[in-house]
Amino acid sequence: MGERSAATATAPSAPAGVTGSLRTGSIYAEQVRHLYRLSLAAYAGSVLCAAVIVAALWQVVPALPLLAWGFTMVALMAARYLLYRTYMARNPPAGEARAWCSYFVAGAGTAGVLWGVLGSALYPSGSVPHEFLVMLVITGMVISAVLVLAPVRQAFLAFLIPSLLPIIPTVLLQGTMLHFYLGVLLLVFFVVMLVAGPLVSETIQEAIGMKFENTELLVQLSETHAASRQANLQLNEQIYAQRVTAGELRQASQKLSAMIEAAPLAIVARDAEGRVESWNAAAEKIFGWTQDEVRGQPAPFHAGNEAEDAFRHRVLHGETISGVEAVHRRKDGSAIDVSVSAALVHDVAGRAAGYLTMIADITERKRVEKQQNVIAQITLLLSEAQSVEEAIPQVIAIVCESFGFVFGARWVLDKQNVLLRCAETWTFPLPSLGAFREHSKARLERPGNAEGLTRRVWTSAAPVWIADIEEDRTLARRDEALAAGLKSAFAFPIMVGGELYGLMEFFAREARHPDEIVSRVAQNVSAHIGQFIARKQAERNLQFVASHDALTGLFNRSMFGQRLQQALAQAHRHERRLAVLFIDLDGFKLINDTLGHDAGDLLLSDLAVRLRECMREGDTLGRMGGDEFVVLIEGYQEDTQLLEVARKALETVAQPFLLREGSYNVTASIGIAAYPQDGHDAPELLKNADIAMYRAKEQGKNNFQFHSPDMNTHLVERYGMENALRGAVERGELLLH
Repeated sequence: MGERSAATATAPSAPAGVTGSLRTGSIYAEQVRHLYRLSLAAYAGSVLCAAVIVAALWQVVPALPLLAWGFTMVALMAARYLLYRTYMARNPPAGEARAWCSYFVAGAGTAGVLWGVLGSALYPSGSVPHEFLVMLVITGMVISAVLVLAPVRQAFLAFLIPSLLPIIPTVLLQGTMLHFYLGVLLLVFFVVMLVAGPLVSETIQEAIGMKFENTELLVQLSETHAASRQANLQLNEQIYAQRVTAGELRQASQKLSAMIEAAPLAIVARDAEGRVESWNAAAEKIFGWTQDEVRGQPAPFHAGNEAEDAFRHRVLHGETISGVEAVHRRKDGSAIDVSVSAALVHDVAGRAAGYLTMIADITERKRVEKQQNVIAQITLLLSEAQSVEEAIPQVIAIVCESFGFVFGARWVLDKQNVLLRCAETWTFPLPSLGAFREHSKARLERPGNAEGLTRRVWTSAAPVWIADIEEDRTLARRDEALAAGLKSAFAFPIMVGGELYGLMEFFAREARHPDEIVSRVAQNVSAHIGQFIARKQAERNLQFVASHDALTGLFNRSMFGQRLQQALAQAHRHERRLAVLFIDLDGFKLINDTLGHDAGDLLLSDLAVRLRECMREGDTLGRMGGDEFVVLIEGYQEDTQLLEVARKALETVAQPFLLREGSYNVTASIGIAAYPQDGHDAPELLKNADIAMYRAKEQGKNNFQFHSPDMNTHLVERYGMENALRGAVERGELLLH
C-alpha cells in the first residue's frame, strides 16, 4: 500500500516538465502560424504603398534611387510571399517553428530597413505635402504591423525600429518649428508603438496558452471522470478491496470536485441524452441557474433544441470540440458570448456514456474586440478621407452597424449665428425613420434651457444617455422619435482645440442603459474626429499661407503666376483675350520712411480692400511685393473696358488714407499688357506690363500706359480728352448755343 501510494504521488512529476516543454513549443508554433497567416495582406499593402510613394515622389527626389528603392521593395515582398506559400504548403511541425520564425523576422526587418531608407535617404525635404505623405505611409505601416506582427514580439520589433526610428531625426533636422513638433509627435508615436507591440504580443501568447491549457484540462477532466465510473463498477466485483477502492475513489472524486469547483470556467457534465449531471459554481455564476435547477434537465443555455441536439451529435460521434465560439443565454434572458470546448466520456465497456463541456464567458473580450475593430475602422477611414463631409457619414454608419443603432446624425455648431444644425445623417432602411430624419435635418437648436439631448450635450460638453425616450419629457423630438419606433438615444460632443465643434447622436429601437463600451468608443471617436478636423483646418491654413500674401490676403507672386498661366492656357484654347495691369504706388516710400513701416503696412492693407471692391467679380488681384500690385482681367470684349478698370484703380488709389490721425495721399502708375499682342506667356506679359508702368511714371505718374504704342495713341489720348472735358464741365467752361 505504501509503495503504491508513493508511486502514485511521484509518478506525475517526471512527465510534467516534458508536458510543459511540449506545451511551450506548441504555443510558440501557434504564434508563428498566426504570424504567417496574418502577413499575406501586408505584402499586397506594402507593394501598393510603395507604388504610391514612387508615383508621388517621382519629381521630388532623385528618380534612380527612388526606382531602386521601389524595385527592392517589390522584390522583397515577392520573396516574402514565396516564403509564405512554402510555409503554408509544408505546414511544418512545431520543432521547426523557430527556424521559420527567424526567416520571417529577417524579412520583416529588411522591410523595416527599406521603410527607414524612405524616411531618411529618400526623405522629400522642402515639400511639406510629400513629407506628410511619407510620414503618413510609414506610421500607417507601423500601425498595421501592430496587428500583423504582434503574434511574435521579435518580428514586430525587427520591423518597428528600423522603419520608424530613422525618420524622427530626419524630420527634426529640417529646422522649422513645424518639423520639430512633427518630430516630437513621431518620437511619442514610436514610444507608444514600442510599448503597445509587446503588450499585444503578450496578450496573444496568453490567449493561445489558455487555449492549450483549456484543452489539456478538458482531456484531464474527461479521463478522471471515466476513471471514476470505472472505479464504481469495480466496487461491485471486488468486495474484498472495497475499502482501498473506496478510498482511492473518494480521493479522486475530491480532487475532481475541487478542480471543478475551483475552475473559473463553467464545467458541465452531461449524459448521452444531454441531461445535466453536474454543474459547478462557475456555471451557476455565468448562467444564473443553480445546480438543483438544472440537474436531470437538458442544458438550459442553448438557443434552441436544434442547437443542443446538433452539439450533442457532434460530441457523441467522437468530435473533440475546442475553443468554438457561440452565443448562449442566461437565466434572465440576456445573451452572452462563450467559448466552448467538449470531449466524450466513455464507460467501462468503451461506450459513449456522456460528455464534458467547458465554457468560458468571452462577452467582455468580444466587446473589447468590437471596440478595437470600430476604432481601427474609423482610424483607417479618417486617415484616407479628404474632408469631414466625406468621412462623417461613414463614421456614423460604422457606429450604428456595430452597436445596433438605427439612426445617427452629426450636428454642427454655427458659431456666427449661435445655433446647432443637423448636417450628415444615416438611417437603417426602415420607412418609419424617414420622417424623423427629415424633421431632424430641418430643426435648428438654439441656446436655452439645458434640456433634451442636443442642448444637454451643448451645455455640458459631455456624453448624454436617454435610456427610455418615453419617460424623458424634455426631448423636443420625443413625439417624432416615438412615432418612428425609437426608444433610446445617446449623444456625445466633438471637441476641436478644447472648444465644442458639434456633436453626434444615435437612436436605438429598444430601451438601452448606459453602455461602458459604447461610451469608450464614443470618447475615442470624438478624439479622432476632433484631431481629423483640426488637421484639415491646419492643412487649409498652410495652403492659404503658401498661396497668399500675409499682409493683404491677396494672391502672392507665386500663386498669381500660376493663376496667370492657367488663364493663358484657357485664353489660347478658347481664343479669348486677357490683360495684366501692373500697379506701382507713387509716394509710398515717403510715407513709409516718415510714418514708419506700421503705417505703410496699414496703407497697403487698406488699399488691398479698396482694390478688391473696385475690381470686377471675375478679376484676379495679387501683390508682387513692396508697393506693387497686379490685376488679371479675363474675358473682356473691348479695349475700352481696360481703360475703365485702370481709371477706377487710379481713382481708388488717389482717395485719402487715414494714418495716425492724419490724411495722406498717394497715387499710382499703371502699366497694361494684353494677350496676345503684348506677349504669349506669363513672364513676357508681366515684363511688358512692368515696362509700361515705368513709362507711366516717366509721363508724370498718376496715369496708365499700354505696352502697345497703338493702344496708347488711341485709348490714352481718349482718356486725357475725357478728363479735360470733365474738368471743363466742373469749371463751367462749356456753353450751350
